[in-house]
Amino acid sequence: MLFRSMAKSTNAMPMRRAVVSVQLDVQQGRIEDARATVDAMLESEVAPATASRLAVLVGQVQNDRDLVEAHQDRAANVLVLPDDPILRALGGKAVHVLADLQRCLLWSESLPPRQALQRMRPILKRRPGSPTVRMMVADQLRKLKQFEEAKKVLDVVYEDDPPDHEYWSVDALVHLELSRQDDPGLRERARDSIERAIRINPTLAYGWQIKAFVHEADEQWAFAADAYRKAAELATRPEDAESWNRSADECAGKAAAP
Repeated sequence: MLFRSMAKSTNAMPMRRAVVSVQLDVQQGRIEDARATVDAMLESEVAPATASRLAVLVGQVQNDRDLVEAHQDRAANVLVLPDDPILRALGGKAVHVLADLQRCLLWSESLPPRQALQRMRPILKRRPGSPTVRMMVADQLRKLKQFEEAKKVLDVVYEDDPPDHEYWSVDALVHLELSRQDDPGLRERARDSIERAIRINPTLAYGWQIKAFVHEADEQWAFAADAYRKAAELATRPEDAESWNRSADECAGKAAAP
């Protein structure tokens, strides 16, 4: 490994290359390689602030909260690298789409929607044709109740018919909300989108939950009850199954009412 021989070297070049290699490995999706280099840097205790900053970077991508928390206090705020033609050439490498998706997923799970959205926007600009990036951006907008903006983000790739059940699930939720805001014509898109999501992944518990939401909006109580029960069957958490079975019972009661 580049860094293992670097630790004993008095030449600064291997250190600079190691620092950039970690960042490029992360950008291009070679996360395990980046982690191995960082682990070696931490073991050798060379440039501790820099090693800690890289550890935070890798920990964020791997969603390793223990690694992040262990090094965030010591992490350098900025990695300052000497000007070097090799490093300039490396710095121009394209960012790998997998790393971008991992960043967006991490932000969506760990940050408030407004902060996550702010960080995702540059990636959306870099990946305008990615249904998955658009789905995650639209989901943050949905959480912020910016449904019209979420629709605009989703519409860009709608005609591409992306094979991504999460895209169609978010599309269904956004259009269901818009249909409740004096635009009932959009309910049909919500119906169609959740059907697409379930066709792609019929074992998707929250897909059946969203389908139940649509049936409830249509006051099709028996269908809503069936969808909730299917969601409960597929639930991975007992508390979700219990909640959805309660909702199914409520809908069944409404269906049986005179």
